Amino acid sequence: MWSHYAESHKGFVLGFDTSRAEFAYPRSRPFGEGTHLAAVEYRQERPAMYTLDNDQVREGLFVKSAEWEYEREWRMVIQKPLAANWADNVGPVVLIDPLAIADLVLGVLIDPQMKASIIDVVKQDFRHVVIYQATLDGITFELNREPIQID
Repeated sequence: MWSHYAESHKGFVLGFDTSRAEFAYPRSRPFGEGTHLAAVEYRQERPAMYTLDNDQVREGLFVKSAEWEYEREWRMVIQKPLAANWADNVGPVVLIDPLAIADLVLGVLIDPQMKASIIDVVKQDFRHVVIYQATLDGITFELNREPIQID
């Protein structure tokens, strides 16, 4: 996921405490009734999209090729009027309770100034968030997460 979504290891990834109520509620709602959160399904065949009924739209949004299964991705779909702000060419800005953020993983190639800025913000406003630095494993193709101690 790092090479596809976190600017080739130069960005960061947020981890969320999904046991919190704001994540449980969208999981229990049927698709098409407001916010919906679900695990992505991985299949060999592309879903059929012949109509715009909720089942086919949901499949279009929550099904990916089986070759991406290692991602174990979850997606949240939010109806446009429910988003806090809708900026042209950006999409919705979704407000999340800061206490829902559990951890933050810094990419292997993150800029040192960006890293310092992120650590400063966490120290000041998000002391409950655990920060990790991603590192390349010396033997396998895995990434390791080394905790960063903040004062």
